Amino acid sequence: MFRRTRVELSNHFEKWVYFLKNLSTLDVIPEILNEPVFQKAFHTAEIVNLKPRQAKQYQQSLLDYWSNQAVIETARKEGHYEGLAEGELKAKLAIAEQLKQQGMSLAIILQITGLSEADLHNAHYPAR
Repeated sequence: MFRRTRVELSNHFEKWVYFLKNLSTLDVIPEILNEPVFQKAFHTAEIVNLKPRQAKQYQQSLLDYWSNQAVIETARKEGHYEGLAEGELKAKLAIAEQLKQQGMSLAIILQITGLSEADLHNAHYPAR
């Protein structure tokens, strides 16, 4: 029979045996078991022991969290792509301005940059 105390635990196996034997009496994780694997096991045991109402609230809070994370990630990606598109437009407008200063015609500028007249108009690009 396993009868070691916390201070007598010398290896991972003994820690696991101690954890499993004493789990029902532990309110907090003892310092000697304060490792990620035992923290996760302790957290899992807490969830398993929730009353049905508490378990439902916990599951709902997880769903809310995951939904919020998905919204944040989608917004981040959309913002990233919008930023890229905006940067590309600004670069093309800068090139268009340089071409204009070199005396290029509007038709050539549009052809080289791939911009439309509407793009130039919306950017307050003065027509010639």
